[in-house]
Amino acid sequence: MARWDGLVGVIDLKRGQAVHAVAGRRDRYQPTRQFYYPDGNKVSIDGDAALLAQQYCRVGIAAIYVADLDAICGGALQDNTLEEIITAVSRMSSSGVSYRIDAGLGQADDQIKAERLAVLLAGVSNWRVFVATEAAVDTSVLETLTDVLGKSHVGVSLDFAAGQWLSPRTTPRRWIEAINALEIEAVIALDLTSVGSGDPRRTIDLIKRVRGDLPQVQLTSGGGVRTEPDARRLRDAGADEVMVASLFTGDGSPFAASD
Repeated sequence: MARWDGLVGVIDLKRGQAVHAVAGRRDRYQPTRQFYYPDGNKVSIDGDAALLAQQYCRVGIAAIYVADLDAICGGALQDNTLEEIITAVSRMSSSGVSYRIDAGLGQADDQIKAERLAVLLAGVSNWRVFVATEAAVDTSVLETLTDVLGKSHVGVSLDFAAGQWLSPRTTPRRWIEAINALEIEAVIALDLTSVGSGDPRRTIDLIKRVRGDLPQVQLTSGGGVRTEPDARRLRDAGADEVMVASLFTGDGSPFAASD
């Protein structure tokens, strides 16, 4: 197994820039400044999302997760920035890069937004759009999007904060039932409070719970991963893929110490 197999590079987008997430406090997110390589080299990012995507590819990560924070919070889809990311990556030799996109889909009128994402991703061989439970009105949107995009292109993000379920109108059990009924193949389990915290314990507990409820899905998770052993702990807990950002971009990155 290659060193970075099973890792997913995270890009959080806010107002057209890549930002560094900390504990889900989105109003405080600042542009991503640096990408640190394991050999001690670094690249200045200064919020350039396409450039950040290229660094993930260059280090050998073959999957990218993009969270459109503007859209998640009820704003417009950052389709131009997403297109820039896809174009920048396509210019590289990493033709096998896959994408996971969270654009806040979850409202009754999100079909147009989903169709726009499908057009943007048309040249990509492997992609999924995730329905985030924090943004979804109810589970009915999941059936709508599988009809529009196809089941293989739809996943679910089960969202928590400090262990509390993020959805005012639904329950985790209702989503688990919908995932099973529609045979959804990919799930993200995320506790926003753990993101950028450097402490993966809450994430590990969440992974174990979700894996127990959904043993058959491809399970992706992240939050609190600042070292390679942290990533291994999430895999050992039951995650098939581990989302990372701080490992390469945070001030506490182990590779920054080589700077």
